[in-house]
Amino acid sequence: MQDFRRLRAWRKSNALAIAVKRLTQSFPKRGYGSLRNQMTRSSESIPDNIAEGCGAATNPEFARFLDSAIKSTSELESQLERTRGYGLMGTRRYSWFTTQVQDVRKMTWSLRKTVLGSPPNDGADKDATLNRSGKRREKDGSRDAAVGRMS
Repeated sequence: MQDFRRLRAWRKSNALAIAVKRLTQSFPKRGYGSLRNQMTRSSESIPDNIAEGCGAATNPEFARFLDSAIKSTSELESQLERTRGYGLMGTRRYSWFTTQVQDVRKMTWSLRKTVLGSPPNDGADKDATLNRSGKRREKDGSRDAAVGRMS
């Protein structure tokens, strides 16, 4: 069991859920209630599944919660596409949100690989490299993005 607040994937997904909630509050009051509710639920389920997984008894169980979080990122990305298609947000805002969702998905996928004991850099995670001590380094200078420890 670990503190979910220390995970970069949780922190970034939690911030994304808050941003999505604010976005949906700007939707017209009529006609978009279902989309508003779906986006809120899918965005909130990402950090909630990561947090719930932190309380799992085994790593495979934790990985199943991370799988659910990853699936919710795909669901949210689809909803964002519809939101743009409906004209509820512009291209720049859409680009920002989709970049955030994709970043969360990559972080969560990387965390899942770490939890399951996969090699930390098997080519799928191009943003990470190993430093001299064998610790993962992200291009932004943080250490071990999958578990959220900062250098």
